[in-house]
Amino acid sequence: MKYQNTKIPLKNIIKVFNQIESADIICLAKKIQKQLITDTSLIKNNDDIYKIVTQADIKIQKLLLDYFGNSSLKGTYQVIAEEAILNKINSKNASWKLLIDPLDGTRSFINQDKTWGVMVGACDLLGVLRYSWNLVSTGKVFTSQTTNINRINKMKTIIIDVFDYQSRAIKKFNSTFSQYTFVEYPAAVWVGWQLYQEKVNGLLWLPSKKGKKWYPDYDLVFLGALFNKGYNIIIGKKDNNNSMIAIGLTLKDAEKLYEIGLSLLPKNQRQKMKKIVNKLKIIN
Repeated sequence: MKYQNTKIPLKNIIKVFNQIESADIICLAKKIQKQLITDTSLIKNNDDIYKIVTQADIKIQKLLLDYFGNSSLKGTYQVIAEEAILNKINSKNASWKLLIDPLDGTRSFINQDKTWGVMVGACDLLGVLRYSWNLVSTGKVFTSQTTNINRINKMKTIIIDVFDYQSRAIKKFNSTFSQYTFVEYPAAVWVGWQLYQEKVNGLLWLPSKKGKKWYPDYDLVFLGALFNKGYNIIIGKKDNNNSMIAIGLTLKDAEKLYEIGLSLLPKNQRQKMKKIVNKLKIIN
């Protein structure tokens, strides 16, 4: 993977990222998760029904911001964080961006499920992801620095994750594409972890009029780890209302998934997406 030059050596970024106290984050999160069973005041619903914030979101983000603010990287970065863009700590001389999604899978977290995690990333000022650090609820961490590229041999049954924020297209999948088994995970970081462990073989995200229409930078941090493990990633993005992501073990797999995604879109969205098919950002 080729990166843009930055004033901060990548090895310094990696060193600081890899010293994040993941155990402290998990301990804090699980304590709040338990409290949510009886104390709903720890949950805040915004006007957007898909945007729920818990005290875990806020406290984990603060923990991470304090950690980086006291690290050797202090004063070198801008912050893009899900709960706020905190200009007061952004350096005017920043040479990279710190991306934070403090709690990915908030609904699962509230429901006492395990399919949640934390994503932290570093990208340069041009938006190129330089490093990704992903913590899942089990305490496991997967990053973008793995050198183990392990491709899976062709299988008769391929498991594809589909997460489309309630567009309900998943109901069409099994009947239309019998060679695939489709499952649904409610958090990007958890999907990434399943792919990383090779428990699923691909991913397809569809644009939807409900929920999020495009994943911001911090919500795609896990892609760095998958890229380095050898997955092929296609991102089709025309605007905030038309975007799609397909991930496969080979470029051919990713392209096939993308075609499946196109076939499942409403006609107007399909036509718009087809117009950019030759301009896709293909990472392989």
